[in-house]
Amino acid sequence: MEKVNLFGLDFWSASDENQVADILIDASNQGLFQNNNIEFIITPNAYDITLFFTRNTDIYDALRHSAVILPDGMPLVWLGKLSRPALKKRITGSDLFPVLWQKIKERKKKAFFILPSQEIGNKLSQEYSDMQFAVPAFFEETDDAYIQEFVSDVIEKIRDLRPDFIFLGLSNPKQQKIALKVETLLHSDDFNCLIAPIGASFEFYLNMKKRAPLFFQKIGGEWFYRLLKEPKRMWKRYTLGNIQFIFLTIRFLAKKYIPKKA
Repeated sequence: MEKVNLFGLDFWSASDENQVADILIDASNQGLFQNNNIEFIITPNAYDITLFFTRNTDIYDALRHSAVILPDGMPLVWLGKLSRPALKKRITGSDLFPVLWQKIKERKKKAFFILPSQEIGNKLSQEYSDMQFAVPAFFEETDDAYIQEFVSDVIEKIRDLRPDFIFLGLSNPKQQKIALKVETLLHSDDFNCLIAPIGASFEFYLNMKKRAPLFFQKIGGEWFYRLLKEPKRMWKRYTLGNIQFIFLTIRFLAKKYIPKKA
């Protein structure tokens, strides 16, 4: 798979979700576990990049060498068009999951889910019996003690299942913090697993939440649609966040394209 480096992350330049899913479903034979038995699939968007360089620098450091990094956001794809090879397509977690989930069921792979509600887990388990899930109580992202307690409670279930995939559907950075704790505890186990923190993808898949219309997705305006739908909750994220991302992009382009003085 060709890769494009943006903000220190090697994004996959994939042609579509099927190409990615085919590689993931055959991950062991595709060499995704050359360095570790537990690897990550991450799907950063522009806002995630901003948080990586402002609030969540520790998560950035931990995940920057993930086995699979996909561009979830048109600004990243546009920026990636300046590279050679160029980024081919936006691959979101919400678009990838239905394709990958179908292949998981067809190939009888095992999956463990960490979800925001029992309802989501029940609906997914009705589709496929060879999966398990856990639902954490509400917790603050800074509550490291609860994260440790929750992971300690579910880790033996994960070990018993020996899943090929662990999916997380919480908000950022809660899902990344749990994912990293799980990876630490499974690092010495004798099975391979891909961990994918992909947010609200399962709720979109189950039609429990509505995504922005395709028009907004294609023009990179999904953020604007969400801002219109939830202005009180999203205004700060998408005003200050967008400004911060623009400044990060200028810094990235300057470092990458302006020749250094001799």
